[in-house]
Amino acid sequence: MLSGLILLLGLGLLGERSAAASFGKTAVPLRTFSPEQVRSLAPLLRQSDLTLLESEPGGQLRQVTFFTLVAAPPTLLRSVLLDAGKYTDFVRNFVSSKVTPRPDGSFEHNYQLSYRVYTVDGTHLYVPLPADPQAAAPPVEIMDQDNPPGTARHYRWEFHAVAGATVLVVYGYTDMHHSGGLIGTLIKRVPQLEHGLALVTQGALVLSMKRQAEQMYGPAPLLPAAGSASYDFLLDRGLVVFLRSNAEGRLSEVSLVDRSSAKTDVLLDRIKRLAEWSSFIPTITKSVDSAPREGIPMMVDLVQSIPLLSFHTLFGARTSGSSVDMYGVEGDLRGARMRWDVTPGRGATSQVVLRSSQQFDRASLVIRQLYKLEPLFEYGINVGLQLVLLLGVKNRAEQAPAAGTPPAQ
Repeated sequence: MLSGLILLLGLGLLGERSAAASFGKTAVPLRTFSPEQVRSLAPLLRQSDLTLLESEPGGQLRQVTFFTLVAAPPTLLRSVLLDAGKYTDFVRNFVSSKVTPRPDGSFEHNYQLSYRVYTVDGTHLYVPLPADPQAAAPPVEIMDQDNPPGTARHYRWEFHAVAGATVLVVYGYTDMHHSGGLIGTLIKRVPQLEHGLALVTQGALVLSMKRQAEQMYGPAPLLPAAGSASYDFLLDRGLVVFLRSNAEGRLSEVSLVDRSSAKTDVLLDRIKRLAEWSSFIPTITKSVDSAPREGIPMMVDLVQSIPLLSFHTLFGARTSGSSVDMYGVEGDLRGARMRWDVTPGRGATSQVVLRSSQQFDRASLVIRQLYKLEPLFEYGINVGLQLVLLLGVKNRAEQAPAAGTPPAQ
């Protein structure tokens, strides 16, 4: 089972403007933000990493954009990225990393990753772009060398100075649908997991570069002040994910923020219908009301399942105004927390927030072993499984309610 999951995840490791021009017509186009917009997120990035997940009208992944604050100068961070021949020294699981320069200043990166029971190899083209007067260091684009090039993976790295640090933004697309095997099976079973799997592939490289640059620089430079900042311009394009880590570097909390065309009372009603979740959330295979306990007005027996993994938990829940709090009382995810908040959004929209703190590795030997091989897989697994919950609720709320359906109490 572990080897199957490693195969599944390991295959992918590794104003609007278009970022595809430098690769011609074959690379999947990436949409970027202005440098001013990117730098405006710095106060938020003192507390968490940010990810924007964009989807096509049919729900398929369009783009993943990863924002993080790096306690090192932009030029140093860029040099770490471009020193691809040394990835075996600081990127987990790289066993081979060779660079072949090209006359135009770009280079091919031939790599091999080993997960003990499975090996992944491939070739990427790195293109250092000309200096951008609005950026502290020139951008870098990376794409696969498949046929046609740039259709399986395309990343654009931009480096923006704030105080003495770097706001790094990486725009990316990773094609998970043509990986075949277990990845194809998983996405076919739960299409929403495509976004979490793509986040694993992109985030693993981003956070490895961040960690190396910070270790090389030493004492932290002057950082921007922590605080609030508007991220409405991100919500205008997709779903926003906050990724918060603890002092040990483990993921401690995930917050998903999205807009919906459904009214706030309808969204809240669908969240409260916990016993019906198995009828409209793809990974929930069981959702049954359980007898209330002292101090816990609502109890529900939930089973969340994907190929190779299943989590059976008795959750307690209580509502307060426009919020629903859930707590794992017994079972695989005992101690897990989820909180839903629904508020009016911009115009006729509603905004729904799902905050969660769940340690799936406590309930699964497979997950524990996977995290030992690559701790950053924790990001994608948490985001992917929570994304299914939020989108399931949102999609049901946006459907026309059945006539005569009473609201949940």
